[in-house]
Amino acid sequence: MTAQDGYPVKHDRRAGRGYLRRNVAVILLAAPFAVGAWLLGLGISGLGGVLLIAIGAVILGERQFVRTYRCPECGGPTERPARFWSAEEGERLYFVCHACRIRWDLGLRGSSDAG
Repeated sequence: MTAQDGYPVKHDRRAGRGYLRRNVAVILLAAPFAVGAWLLGLGISGLGGVLLIAIGAVILGERQFVRTYRCPECGGPTERPARFWSAEEGERLYFVCHACRIRWDLGLRGSSDAG
């Protein structure tokens, strides 16, 4: 596969691993706080507050991952797809490393609920 700009496309299958680990860590760290809120008698409102904070942390982590993805070969910054938040459903999204002249396919696709 070759990109429109002439750069070859490579797949980075390891990209999502760190992202998944961070999300699991956030949820595991939030769980004791949620249980503590429940045991302290804060009820549903306390539990809901902790869960909202955890969900917010996951969303912010996703945006941070997208903004800071680096080339696996040279470690340099990559260019995010111009239409990342407004891509058509099913459209492939590539991160471009101009130093290596590679388009990285992380397996991300446009979604109708993105943005």
